[in-house]
Amino acid sequence: MQCYLRTKQSTVKTPMIITVVVVTYNEERDIDACLTSLLNQSRKPNEIIVVDDGSSDNTVKKVTSYPVSVIRVRHTGRCEARNIGWKNAKGDVICFAEADSVFDKDWVFEIEKSFLCGADTVTDRRRYFRPRSFLQKVIDADFIIRYQNYTPFSAWAFKKKVLQATQGYNKYLDQSEEKELHKRVLSKGFKTIFAKKAVQYHKGEPKNFFGFIKRVFDSERKRASGYLILFPDEVDYTKIALFFLNVALFGISIYNSRYVFVFFIFVFLQIVAYFLKIYFVEKGYLIIPLYQSIGLTMLRFLRTFTLVAGFIAGLLDRKGLRVKLLRAIKKTSN
Repeated sequence: MQCYLRTKQSTVKTPMIITVVVVTYNEERDIDACLTSLLNQSRKPNEIIVVDDGSSDNTVKKVTSYPVSVIRVRHTGRCEARNIGWKNAKGDVICFAEADSVFDKDWVFEIEKSFLCGADTVTDRRRYFRPRSFLQKVIDADFIIRYQNYTPFSAWAFKKKVLQATQGYNKYLDQSEEKELHKRVLSKGFKTIFAKKAVQYHKGEPKNFFGFIKRVFDSERKRASGYLILFPDEVDYTKIALFFLNVALFGISIYNSRYVFVFFIFVFLQIVAYFLKIYFVEKGYLIIPLYQSIGLTMLRFLRTFTLVAGFIAGLLDRKGLRVKLLRAIKKTSN
């Protein structure tokens, strides 16, 4: 890809006006680090807007001590808050920043480079913020592998005209809303570029095993009761079939001990398949230590079962006005 890239030392001025929108909801613990990292960017954003989504803690009090614009709204969810943010922005480029992330000093600079290369939307790269425990390092390893040959399925920075053309985020979704928006972005012919060097370090990743299970379960439950209503073709029936096959074999092995060995062999083969995919297909052997590949194997294996459990819970949670509206949207789009 050939394009003009501005360097940090360049005196060439660009007319690009960049607004960073941060949505907060009870983020008093993390907002200081977030805003400090955004204000210390090598390429300063022209504007930072914090949309507080009805926080009940000291978030707003902390935010008002920074040179940023603050918009306070009642608690309606992050999608509506993001839409309020970009609609009130002065910039012709809008970057959405997570309130519980810390941003590399060149985050805005690298995003701007992608727009100068002709991007309409840009997605950045994520890492775990200061991983310490084995689990945290494994989650970070998952990020490292993911972005080696990454095809964007979402975006976090947009030309304002793209948001205007797509009408922004779907306020009826509370999970995978960025993926749903990106589908509409692509359907209108806009171009997304992955800014590999634009890194944000996410502090909101799970700190322990139970936090990991809870996050995966809750995310998939919300996805099943919202996003998958719009895109039922994305349901992974292979994982569901494996889930019930494992449950069936486990149940049979309890009642008949002769099948215990069969059950464990079946589980072992699945784990081996996960490991081979990570280590060889995704080339984990080149970029992460062997012990992290083994840990990531177990993590993905457990995540698969947690995802299916969350999916089933989400199916049972398909009720209420929000679901009816999503079904109406789906029917209209067909």
